[in-house]
Amino acid sequence: MSLEPTFRNIRGTFDILPQDGRSEGAHDMPSRAWQHVEQVVREVLERFNFREIRTPILEPTELIARGVGQLTDIVTKEMFAFQRGDTNYVLRPEVTAPVMRAYLQHRLDQQGAVQKLYYIGPCFRAENPQKGRYRQFHQFGVELIGAETPEADAEVIAAMMAVYEAFGLKNLRLRINTLGDAESRPRYREALQAYLRPLADQLTPTSRQRLETNPLRILDTKDERERRLLEGAPRIIDFVDEKGRAHYEAVKAHLQALGIAFEEDPFLVRGLDYYTHTTFELESPDLGAQSALAGGGRYDLLAMDLG
Repeated sequence: MSLEPTFRNIRGTFDILPQDGRSEGAHDMPSRAWQHVEQVVREVLERFNFREIRTPILEPTELIARGVGQLTDIVTKEMFAFQRGDTNYVLRPEVTAPVMRAYLQHRLDQQGAVQKLYYIGPCFRAENPQKGRYRQFHQFGVELIGAETPEADAEVIAAMMAVYEAFGLKNLRLRINTLGDAESRPRYREALQAYLRPLADQLTPTSRQRLETNPLRILDTKDERERRLLEGAPRIIDFVDEKGRAHYEAVKAHLQALGIAFEEDPFLVRGLDYYTHTTFELESPDLGAQSALAGGGRYDLLAMDLG
């Protein structure tokens, strides 16, 4: 006689077992495979002279809201947030804002003009679980703080590419774009809204809501009809000043010198409010519909936003 277990892992999470996971609620990769992945990530990033930083899984809600953006999907719909006493907490949905909080709190700038940091660990988002999307997921990333140069942007991208190449991935597609400086993004936002408002009745309900709150997120749409509507939309590069364009051209030149192939995507803006200048995404068509591997960008204003 067999009995069903009383408790199971929460939907959208999974157990990592010592052996291959072939049961409900277990990941297909055993713990030794996860250890190998983490070891490769650490070895590659430390070869680029990045040093590991670890931040708490719990962070102040206000930190994430200010760092990521009050109107982003993460803050409005996807945070696991709760209150104890007078303090509001959140399970971290990403790690860039916590790393910048730690950088400012511990005055890491006094240990060197440029800080090259990497992290690896779990994050949490209240998403609808589906293939490739979990409520607890594992993320690695790097933060290069204190360098304004295009070389720094290219170095971060090169480190990312090196990690995935170390795993033997061949069919990689790197897309890049520029958002310009802090003045460029608001100008582009207004132009995009002006273009889309007359077309609002042809947008999905989600995009109609984003049109007034976070219109740049519409550019991430997977809806084919909306993608056709966006073909005539203004490009952000037309709103970037001469200095911003020069920065972008230098980033491309450095990538070419490193032998890193890329495609320019004029609609690649990313969904987080702190990005300025360079943005990038890496994907592999071999993964199917969930093709994204990594993404990021420069965030010159985040430290100011966090006080």
